[in-house]
Amino acid sequence: MPHTDSCSFALHAQGSEPIRFSTPGFPDSPYPSHARCQWTLRGDADSVLSLTFRSFDVATCDERGSDLVTVYDTLSPVEPRAVVQ
Repeated sequence: MPHTDSCSFALHAQGSEPIRFSTPGFPDSPYPSHARCQWTLRGDADSVLSLTFRSFDVATCDERGSDLVTVYDTLSPVEPRAVVQ
């Protein structure tokens, strides 16, 4: 099924203090059905980014596919390297 809606978010972490973030509108306004949403996370040079999901709700798998999160170690669209999916 094609993606009928998309959304994009960006966050630049600076310094060493942890930053908490969530999808705008969470939990009362979840992503629309069949959405393709992208978060772009950046850090300062020589920084390490770590993700911890405190709350995570995805649809069950079916013959049309399923919800997923893929983490890439680059912003390059030419050579995306999935770290985890």
